[in-house]
Amino acid sequence: AGFADELGEVYGLTVFAPTNAAFAKIPTDTLNALLADKEALRAVLLYHILPARVLASQVPTKPRLAETLNGCERLKVDRTPNGRVFVDEIR
Repeated sequence: AGFADELGEVYGLTVFAPTNAAFAKIPTDTLNALLADKEALRAVLLYHILPARVLASQVPTKPRLAETLNGCERLKVDRTPNGRVFVDEIR
């Protein structure tokens, strides 16, 4: 999305990275469309980044809204008792 250097200069970000299994569920056409549209890709990526350093142990066990670098979006995050973190209730 063309902003890796920009993000690399910022300390204290939290990135929610999907598992390989989650990526595998994305239809090929959707993935290709995102890769072809840098603005859309940037929006999706920024939706998964918090402007603060948050450890998995600090994520609440009850869903809470967290503001992302997307600017206008909030995602729902929570953690299971065994420490797995989930975004938008995707398990």
